[in-house]
Amino acid sequence: FRIESRSTETIRENMETQPGIRVAKIYNAYSTARVMVQERLEGISVAESEELRERGFDREALADTLLRAALTQMMTNGFFHADLHPGNVMVLDDGTVGMIDFGATGRLDPLMMSSLQQMLVATSLHDAALLRQAVSEVAEIGPDVDHDALERALSRFMAEHVAPGAAIGASAVHDLMQMLTTFGIRVPAELTTFSRALVILEGTLATMCPGYKLSEHVQGIAKEWAAEKFD
Repeated sequence: FRIESRSTETIRENMETQPGIRVAKIYNAYSTARVMVQERLEGISVAESEELRERGFDREALADTLLRAALTQMMTNGFFHADLHPGNVMVLDDGTVGMIDFGATGRLDPLMMSSLQQMLVATSLHDAALLRQAVSEVAEIGPDVDHDALERALSRFMAEHVAPGAAIGASAVHDLMQMLTTFGIRVPAELTTFSRALVILEGTLATMCPGYKLSEHVQGIAKEWAAEKFD
């Protein structure tokens, strides 16, 4: 619980400037290694999508808020909630999205974050060469790997998994990691944690806002990063 307390406090501090997000405060004075005391958040689980609609909440806007917060944790802060299933996300009375239960977290170093942002930009641009470069920055590509064959495989991957002008989806990220292993490329464990967390997040977004497509909404964020990268 001490580890979870530190993780909660770290992400809470990182999210303080993130609009529409609230992370429960930990009361360290009353917490030990066996007991963790935290702020009680009153709200509706995002699993109750119809109740959210009935109460007048804009479910798509709430999903956008959660997505941007999660991607900020993953690709800007480098420390993220790795298990954002519907039981760990709620909507508070004021429309704020609350996050709880930080027992499962992931960590990415600056190089990995930069590479993931570049992967997102590359898939949005359908640029196989840029995607291969991004992969090579964080994954161990052996001397026997045929780079031209890898680039062709990445191009086919984007044609099959990414709609024109769109960004990559969560399941596609997972498939990408699997595809890289077929070339004998060693994918860091941290990226595996990231891809799994993204799949869980995608399911939660679709639960809170039926029909919500993570890949479509990531596209806007990817364009922002692309503009910053090539400005």
